This record gives sequence, structure tokens and C-alpha cells, in this order.
Amino acid sequence: MSGRAGIICAGNWVVDIVHFIEAWPNQGELTKIDREVIGLGGSAANVLTDLASLKPPFPILGVGCIGDDANGRVVLEHCRQQGLSTELLTLESDCLTAHTHVMTVTETGARTFFYHAGANDRFGAKHLPLEKLAAQGFRILHLGYLLALKCLDMEISANRTGAVELLEKAQALGLETSVDIVSEASTRFQQLVRPALPFVDHLIINELEAGQIVRHAVRKPDGSLDVPALKQVAEALIVLGVRACGYSCAGRRVLGDAGYGASISCFHAIAARAYCQFRGSWRRVLCGCALRDS
Repeated sequence: MSGRAGIICAGNWVVDIVHFIEAWPNQGELTKIDREVIGLGGSAANVLTDLASLKPPFPILGVGCIGDDANGRVVLEHCRQQGLSTELLTLESDCLTAHTHVMTVTETGARTFFYHAGANDRFGAKHLPLEKLAAQGFRILHLGYLLALKCLDMEISANRTGAVELLEKAQALGLETSVDIVSEASTRFQQLVRPALPFVDHLIINELEAGQIVRHAVRKPDGSLDVPALKQVAEALIVLGVRACGYSCAGRRVLGDAGYGASISCFHAIAARAYCQFRGSWRRVLCGCALRDS
């Protein structure tokens, strides 16, 4: 990997429209919206924005699909303000930009989400010129979220999805791969996520997602975190092919690394969505990317 530098952030771009409401209404009733806040979310957008705030000494690039609409212009304006390239943001003229209406009860903070996938459902391998980017010297491909990218989640054959083929190709071209997964209550983790693990260098997930992948409970009957079980899950993920995994829950970060004999350590993040340094010859950006000393 010597001589490579730079991170590609590919996948979900979502405009979040947060409505602060007086109370959650019953069906057929009206409630008042006190105020509204619009922001940008999604794995690719979040990681790219966080990296830009760190002013990294290497190139960063966003990749994804947005619609030719008002929310698409929100994405483009955000990138302009952050000084981010939009060269590989594909404009889909016949669909909407992905967006989420977040209904937040002002008094309690309780949230309910209404999501429209829009252009995110169009994003696939054709939008990501891996050969060109690898030739330019980029080092890491961050992809997220699996289970929320329709084209990449499609099964091509047994144990082969679009994401599996994309990640395998990225590694073959010399790129390290970083993957984030969306949380959901389903059985799709076994079918769609597990086959991708041999082609994942850095897996960034929460404890519930990790437990679903390996079918192992990580919470005790009283709902508290089962730390020994969490460590076993991290070790199981390493056995399944992941080189390093980091996940967060209840203010704790747990790390597993195949390069250290699947050793696990618990630590506090130096910065929740920023640059974290661990013992040894490597550093990680936990929000979906990694930078190793060369």
C-alpha cells in the first residue's frame, strides 16, 4: 500500500428533513410543526463531511446518485460549501434525491422516520470507476450502507451480490475496503452481508448489526450490554474474513483486528466521528475509513 493515499466515500446520500412537532398524532389527527431543520446524511455524505472537517493531507472523493430536484441542490450546495468535488455525483433526472422526513416530538425527543430511497436505489458499480481511481492512487474505498443500496444488494448468484463483486474488485485493484451497514430488523444480514465479509478490510457496525451477522445475542435479558459476548462476536467476524472490525454501542468502542491474532480491546474514542489512534503501527478513522502508517 506504500505510496497510496486518499479515501473514496461511496453509497448513500440522503437529505434529512427534521420536523419538530408538538406531539405524535393518532391516525387522522393533526399536529403542529414547530420548526424544521434540513441537513445532509447517509454513509457516504457523513464520512466525507467528517473527513473534510479534519482537513486531511490526502484527497477525498464522494460518489453516489442524486436527483435533479430541490434536495439534490441541497446536496450540491453542501458540497460547494465544504469544498468537496461533485464530479462523481451522478444526477438522475427521472427520480428524486433520497430523503428522510424525521418527525421529532419536541418535548421528548422521540423520533419517527419516513424514508424515500430515490436515487440511492440507482447507485451501482457502473457509477464507480474503480480502475481509474486506483490508478490515481486512492487507498481506501468506503462503501455504505449495505442493505440500503438496492442495486448492490441484489443477488447475482448464490452468495454473490453486487456489493460482493464491487468489493472483491476493489481489493484486486489494491484498494482497502471499508463497509458500513444499516440497522434493520430482518434476516437479510445472513443472505446479503455475510458473503461480502471476506472482501472487507474495515467493518464499521453497531453491536446489534454484528450480532445479527453471526446470530449471537449481545445483550443480556435485562437489556444491558454483554461485553464478553461482544468480544466473541468481533472474533467471529474476523474468522468470517474481516481484517478489522470496530463497532460502537452504549458509549463503548470494541475493536477486533486479525493482524493482532484477533485480539480485542475496549477503548474510549478520542473523537466520536473523527480521528482515532490505537496502539501499534496503525490508525483508524472509525467513521468508515482507515489510514495506516507507511
